[in-house]
Amino acid sequence: MTLDRLRWTTRQRLGARDLTHPILRALARQDSSWFVGRETDVCIEGYPRSGNSFAVESFRQANPAARIAHHVHVPSQITRALSLRIPAALVIRDPADAVTSFAIYWGGRIPIGILLGNYIDFHRALEDKLDEIAICPFELFADRPAYVAKAVDRRFGTTYAAKAGSMLSEGEGESRARILSAIESSHVQRFGGDAVRSPAPTDAKRELKTAVLAELECQPRLEAARTLHKSFLTAVQVPG
Repeated sequence: MTLDRLRWTTRQRLGARDLTHPILRALARQDSSWFVGRETDVCIEGYPRSGNSFAVESFRQANPAARIAHHVHVPSQITRALSLRIPAALVIRDPADAVTSFAIYWGGRIPIGILLGNYIDFHRALEDKLDEIAICPFELFADRPAYVAKAVDRRFGTTYAAKAGSMLSEGEGESRARILSAIESSHVQRFGGDAVRSPAPTDAKRELKTAVLAELECQPRLEAARTLHKSFLTAVQVPG
């Protein structure tokens, strides 16, 4: 087992339950503010490569003072937020896209079957919480920068979308470009601009996608993941 696989697997196990969430927070090499705590205003989480960066950045640009828990990629982020009565948004994406993109990120260091299993485990852990969270499908929020804030407001009675007026007035295309630019700047600071690891679309990832997707299509559990994704889509409440 590679070190990357060991770290990722350990992270997923610790993040699967509220009881071990504090241990993950103590051991993780991330900013502690990314983890849900009593100081958190809103939690935006999802399986990796489900549009997390776009969802968080769009929300942050409209609400710069909001303390957002994000990018930990474990279900206990959502369940802990709910236990603390903190608004929680779950970003979701078709497994063929999310798992393929995440496999490209790892460059073969973690088997694609493991990543697909993580996708299934992540979402199954939240199946009984669908009526309590704001579900945000990638296909809906990727071109609508105010979508996540509106979805949170609809589910929790907050007023975050009211602060997204500048996004709406300047046009969704302009807002999307500004958000993607901010995401890329952050990526360059963290990873030096590695095009394969970028959360934004890149030519380097497109060149690898066909082969990786073909490998994923051979996985026997892919259909179970697709069925799970469809069940989450049925619980979506599209905000006005």
